[in-house]
Amino acid sequence: MRYYLPFWPADKICEKFDPSTEEKSGPTRYLWEAFSKPPTDGILVSRVNLEGHKGLAGEVEERGIHEVLRFKGTIAADCGAWGYVNERKPRYDPVETIRFYRKMGFDIGVTVDHLVVRTIEEDGKVRELTQEEKEDRCRITLENAKKSLDEFRTGPYEGMRLIGAVQGSDPESYGKALRELVDYGFDYVGLGGLARRPTQFLERTLSQLGAVLKDYAKKGGRVDLHLFGVGRESLLDLMQNVGVTSFDSASQLRDAWVSPTDNFYLGEKRYAAIRMREKHDNSEKTRFRQTLEAIESFEKGDIDGRRLVDRIVRNFPQYDPRNPRAKRVEETTHVKTERLYPTFEEKPWEKCDCPICETLGIHVCIFRMSERNMRRGFHNVYQFHKWLRSRYKRILIFTQCSQEKDESSGLMPAYRRYLPSPIFKAFWNQVYDLPVEVAVLSAKYKLIDWNQQIAYYDKKMTDKDLPAIEEDLQEKLPEYDRIYFAGLGLYREAVQKVSSSLSQPIKIFPSLSFTERDKLDIIELLKQMKNLREEVLKEIPDFRSESESQRTITEYS
Repeated sequence: MRYYLPFWPADKICEKFDPSTEEKSGPTRYLWEAFSKPPTDGILVSRVNLEGHKGLAGEVEERGIHEVLRFKGTIAADCGAWGYVNERKPRYDPVETIRFYRKMGFDIGVTVDHLVVRTIEEDGKVRELTQEEKEDRCRITLENAKKSLDEFRTGPYEGMRLIGAVQGSDPESYGKALRELVDYGFDYVGLGGLARRPTQFLERTLSQLGAVLKDYAKKGGRVDLHLFGVGRESLLDLMQNVGVTSFDSASQLRDAWVSPTDNFYLGEKRYAAIRMREKHDNSEKTRFRQTLEAIESFEKGDIDGRRLVDRIVRNFPQYDPRNPRAKRVEETTHVKTERLYPTFEEKPWEKCDCPICETLGIHVCIFRMSERNMRRGFHNVYQFHKWLRSRYKRILIFTQCSQEKDESSGLMPAYRRYLPSPIFKAFWNQVYDLPVEVAVLSAKYKLIDWNQQIAYYDKKMTDKDLPAIEEDLQEKLPEYDRIYFAGLGLYREAVQKVSSSLSQPIKIFPSLSFTERDKLDIIELLKQMKNLREEVLKEIPDFRSESESQRTITEYS
């Protein structure tokens, strides 16, 4: 599963920050720039947020989203339906929005949806949506998706992917909407409106989705599934088993300052940060200086963690940031001191290998100033991504493109373009239903996702193409924990060269380990497609295919 981080323009830090003087300097840095390797598999940008910040949309239109955000990975865009949830109709036109995504340089675009919620605010009053209004919002969302796909199929969207958004009022309506979009031709569908739903509702909804995807897999189809705003750790096992391939969540970042007690992540453990409210008066400056002296004594070992907490709490009474009255200390809900003791007894920042903890030390667990709080949020995202990858490996299977192609005009998903090739078809029949990422190495497009939109082309790989192909692979492949490749010739040569530079070597097929012929050719490539599948299945032992496989190996010579 790919983890996307929702983008908010204010989520950044200054390059330099001195916690003792609280002075900051240098250029600002986004989260992905604070680490040697970005702790996210992509970024999700909402159009509402982009246009709501003065000058940002114009800058992106002029320079492109990748250059403005200084991010080389995948950047997706949605319309930001929460921004117009109280309006009767979506703020944006479905066709104009897809063109907007293309103009701004996004890799993935999400169709315009309309949130199905229990209540909305209208004329300053809160009222419940009627069942008819909920159904109307579902219908609008589906119609917008279909209009967008019609535009996407015929317009200049080469290299992009489209996510069809669905909404629902109950688990059954989500399942019905997913089936309708899949039948219409979508190979990537995203579920919206789930972020604030109870976990039990999500479990029932995921079960409905799983049934739809299994039916489609029996017919030889593959659909990628995205969950918007859902990254609950308790649901991840179910999400993977159902077939969710990507999700986005800002909870890990926001917990740093929104949660009363779960402010600092370390694996599966959570710690509370100790609050030191700023007042900018002489009394507060004196108390802050005293606290710094206490921290210095703690770091020298002169006082223990409990005594440090007691000293800080005396100077800075604790509060719950979710309390809407948290403007004056005396009006706030106090966080129990007992919840703070483990943080400073166990010193979790010393057990983290991220650059935030290495440079900020104990101050990463002090709730004060955006520079500390945002850094703690960055750390949380790093820890979550590290934990996610330790539990759910990111696996890639890819093969080379083929000379035989569907010569139809216009754009179509890459896998459909290459299906006329017996070799590619043998590959596809073995991998389409696996819960892993699937890609194609193309002489023209380089490494592309299985459903990326491409036009017909006639280009043969040459020695001159190798440097560019190798550079592309070296940039994209380090993101994965396990990689498998099936191919021959110059494609294989490029993959073998890059494999030697990766921390995890690529498993390349055909392999002499699976043959007695002592020869690696097209016949062996076709035969070993089954071996490729078996090797991948070893990495996902809990996976069980529901389809009656028609994966007979085509004899081809």
